[in-house]
Amino acid sequence: MKKYFFFLLIAAVSCSSKTHDVKSYYDHDGKMLKEEYSVLTDSPSVREGKYFLYSQFGKLIETRNYSHNQMTDTLRRFYESGKLSEESIYKNNQLNGYRKLFYENGKLMLEEFYQNGDSVGEWKKF
Repeated sequence: MKKYFFFLLIAAVSCSSKTHDVKSYYDHDGKMLKEEYSVLTDSPSVREGKYFLYSQFGKLIETRNYSHNQMTDTLRRFYESGKLSEESIYKNNQLNGYRKLFYENGKLMLEEFYQNGDSVGEWKKF
């Protein structure tokens, strides 16, 4: 009975692992970059979950989230100093909500609103 239970436990854990992590390094404008993200095990080209992009110096320069290869939730970009440069909301791979750009000193530079990928209303520049 114990062997049967152990086998079921291992099978359940194996089946629940629907994603695996990917780390890649590549040249981009003469720089070596690093990215980390997860993909669906049964569809390795489909990104799923958190995505991290690093500069050639190992500094985090972008974070975003994927759901079935569609950008969703908050995209954040950072200056090399580590300070926030952009914060944008995505849904189904389209801007859908506020997009804010920041100066390196942390002050708000620009604020705009998007709905289904289209700019709505007035931009506010600071």
